[in-house]
Amino acid sequence: MVWKLAVWGCVFIGVLCCSNPVCGEDHLFVFKDGDRYGFINASGQVVVKAKFASVKEFHEGLAAVNKGGDDALGQWGYIDREGQFVIEPVYWQANDFQEGLAGVWPEGGSIWVYIDKTGKEVISGLTKEKPFIYSALPFKEGVACVEATKDRTAFKRTEGFKNKKRRGQEGMWGFIDATGRVIVLEFDGARSFVEGLAVVKKGDKYGYVRPDGAIAIAPQYDQASSFSEGLAAVRMGKKYGFINMQGAFVIEPGFELAGNFGEGSARVKIKGKYGFIDPSGKIVVEPVLDRALRFSEKYAVVMQKGKYGYVDGSGKLLGELAFDFAQDFSEGLAAVKIGKAWGYIDKTGELVIQSQFDLAQPFANGLARVGWGRSWGDATWGYIDTDGKVVYK
Repeated sequence: MVWKLAVWGCVFIGVLCCSNPVCGEDHLFVFKDGDRYGFINASGQVVVKAKFASVKEFHEGLAAVNKGGDDALGQWGYIDREGQFVIEPVYWQANDFQEGLAGVWPEGGSIWVYIDKTGKEVISGLTKEKPFIYSALPFKEGVACVEATKDRTAFKRTEGFKNKKRRGQEGMWGFIDATGRVIVLEFDGARSFVEGLAVVKKGDKYGYVRPDGAIAIAPQYDQASSFSEGLAAVRMGKKYGFINMQGAFVIEPGFELAGNFGEGSARVKIKGKYGFIDPSGKIVVEPVLDRALRFSEKYAVVMQKGKYGYVDGSGKLLGELAFDFAQDFSEGLAAVKIGKAWGYIDKTGELVIQSQFDLAQPFANGLARVGWGRSWGDATWGYIDTDGKVVYK
């Protein structure tokens, strides 16, 4: 995740979460002092001083940071947990390390490359036909999704910004292994692998491929999501249904919208209202809701007539729909907004951290980021523990 800076080609939104598999290793939290960013530990002690223009969370022991200066571009590098640069800040943009590699955009360049933790460039050019990488997604299980072309000028990837269709060059998306070997590079769009399959686009249709690049489910859908709990939501015409990993419909298309399965339920929209179904297609929460989110820790955020609350997998409400906004449960607590202030409830529905914050985010690694101000950009930041104690402000 990145804080503050949005760069052409990649836009990041600062959200407190941790996708790092080594989060248990004395997780460090981003903090803000004036217009600079650094890191604190779970006790609120400053570990890395706030001296960077932008930062991302630590991944695999390193964090991408922008040292700032006269030009925000060309200032990205990587620091260790002591705040020392181990890879010099010479990149226009830098992604998180994953499986020992990170995608970076070299200063003055128009393409992406992958580097290792010493800063050595290990993957750059791909094939003679499509040598240049324009999008470098993280590696997952030894495979990375990339966008590549033989045209170095990024803005020529489309037929022109005035053309509403804006179709990219044919066959520019695909997958590479950790050596840079092209597995396949022939799609009009692709996403990273989830549960062993990746969504790909061929022409105007979506399908799925295996890690070896072989087609698992032929492109035939008008929209397709990644698999979750063995099922994927796809659209045929104007209706959504769910397929299994063999491409067979387990739940026939009949929904106006459909979300991914999570904790045994999926959000669906029927006649303008939201409800939830189980993997057999049976409705478990009647479609009477104006809004609904995915289940998290056994509860889903729902909204009706402008008020938010939570339902469990049987459709039973946790208390009343009484909040002006609500977030997912995380680490046993959920942020809720009452009037203009945020607090946190537990799974009995009791307000255990009183409403007192202008801004709030979910708990992760024992702390939640809170703020006082109109937006995160101009707010005073702080962190609270699960008892509501401010550990840093």
